[in-house]
Amino acid sequence: MATPFMVLSALGADRPGLVADLTRFLVERGANVEESRMVTLGAEFGVMMLVSGEPAALERVQGELGALERRGLARHQH
Repeated sequence: MATPFMVLSALGADRPGLVADLTRFLVERGANVEESRMVTLGAEFGVMMLVSGEPAALERVQGELGALERRGLARHQH
């Protein structure tokens, strides 16, 4: 059976610790980062991540994405 996954993209103002915060958010909910692409454009930061995990872990991530907005990231999941 294939591992469940989702694609998460986020944009926000670049700042120290942003990648660590995003990764911690995912790991604390039981998800894994399989691949990622990041870019800094001026003062802005963008990331796309292929996130895997058990269905319950991905549901926790989806259900708590608002926490990323409170950390200054506009997010989208696919």
